[in-house]
Amino acid sequence: MKKLFLISGVLLTLISCQNNEDSDSITKFVVLESQNTLNNLTSYIYKAVKKEGNRSSDLRVLAYSQKLESLRDSVVKEHNRESLLAYSDTVSNSYNQIFDEGGQISKQLIRNKQLVLNSSDTLNHLDLFFWTLKAEEAIQTELATKVGSTTDYFMPLWVGKKIELFLNGENFKVGDAVYATFQVSNDKINTLEFNFDSLVVKHTISKERIPRAIIKSGPIFIIRTVPNQLEKFSIEGKIKVVDYSGREWNHYLTETFTVN
Repeated sequence: MKKLFLISGVLLTLISCQNNEDSDSITKFVVLESQNTLNNLTSYIYKAVKKEGNRSSDLRVLAYSQKLESLRDSVVKEHNRESLLAYSDTVSNSYNQIFDEGGQISKQLIRNKQLVLNSSDTLNHLDLFFWTLKAEEAIQTELATKVGSTTDYFMPLWVGKKIELFLNGENFKVGDAVYATFQVSNDKINTLEFNFDSLVVKHTISKERIPRAIIKSGPIFIIRTVPNQLEKFSIEGKIKVVDYSGREWNHYLTETFTVN
């Protein structure tokens, strides 16, 4: 298992219409962004605990957050079945205590653990790691609500500010697949509806729009497009969000890339 975990079989079913190169690129972004999200969450928890003066109740939350972080780091460093199972079992037990057992994540954790126990196929190991990351995201988000102010963590994505995009390169050729990933808040992600009608990819000079596809995995979205001419293109527009109560707001995205 390589540190970047470039392939995850679970995503192949989500993007079966894409070729293998596309699948690898998409998977790389999804898994790395999951790890980035977790790093941000654990960093927020640590800073919030210190800001609040190291209260005993906060320190218990921090200790558990760091325990999960340590187990996750062990998987990356040791890359063996034992470290993966130790990480996954701890996360799975916690997830089932906090959230409803029997949902998609818990089912996938059980299924892929059995596959790992019964096979040495690396693909099964990567699937289990992927779903364990997703479960830990939910747990760490819950822990983040118990220290400091939840608003401190989620506010940057909930006040109409620009969302940062991450491109899979700096310069591209005509016909290359361009991927731009971004993330919205984890807060009640399953109760939100997203409208991408205003989000476009266009040539900055001719203003010609080119097709784009949007792939969703939890709180992570990936914009995929293929430039058809030289010079600069822009990815821009707004994302309309509606929650379960009917409340609406917008997020804004702007990014450019060059085709040589």
